[in-house]
Amino acid sequence: QPRIPSATPLIVALQENAFVRSITKAMANNLEPAASYLLKEIANMKQLLSSKPGVIHAMLTGSGSTIFGVCEDAASAQQAANDFRAQGYWACAATTCD
Repeated sequence: QPRIPSATPLIVALQENAFVRSITKAMANNLEPAASYLLKEIANMKQLLSSKPGVIHAMLTGSGSTIFGVCEDAASAQQAANDFRAQGYWACAATTCD
């Protein structure tokens, strides 16, 4: 049975206004291991997105409707989205709000 990761590293990173890389490495989805076990495409898509230039971290959203990536910049996000669309997937680049 997979161990549920602690939220403490993420909370600390956010409280310390840490760099995006530190915050994303602390992010976790407790459902991801089980979903990936049941549907191998989840792990495959996560690996594919993670391999794109400028993608810092990729993971499954909530209950598994989407794989998303946190990117170094908007250009990297747009390129990753373009690459996936060219392969026939629905993809978009988004930005966070200040």
